[in-house]
Amino acid sequence: MADQETPLVNVSAKSLNIIPTLKDKESIILNEKEENFKVLSIKTNEYDTLDVEHHLILSLDRSGSMNHDQNGETKMDQTKHTVINILRWILENNYKIKCSIIIFDNETNILFENIEITKENIVELISIINVDVYANPRRGWRGALDL
Repeated sequence: MADQETPLVNVSAKSLNIIPTLKDKESIILNEKEENFKVLSIKTNEYDTLDVEHHLILSLDRSGSMNHDQNGETKMDQTKHTVINILRWILENNYKIKCSIIIFDNETNILFENIEITKENIVELISIINVDVYANPRRGWRGALDL
């Protein structure tokens, strides 16, 4: 009988219909649907990753549509909040992950590249995100795709 290989990664996605209540920052899960938010679950077999270099690359839309208001917060507010929480999570869990952030509308710019998140630079990186990541209402994203 031939040995069967065990997959290294198992991936599943679950669709949720979530109504965020931004007032108290809680969400109510109503039922599963094919639209709205998706939860991606990735599970890997255990193996030593101490020698593996990780590089997180985030590409952020800064086109005018990111100014769209959703219950008192714009899409851009939500994006910045999420990105900052990702950086804090990396730092708090002592992961040695390098990070690059690319922002785009009709142009593409690198906000920062190949930076390891540390106690020494986290405040500066959050400041860069808060100041330099904004929705530009006069620009769309289509030009960024022109080659």
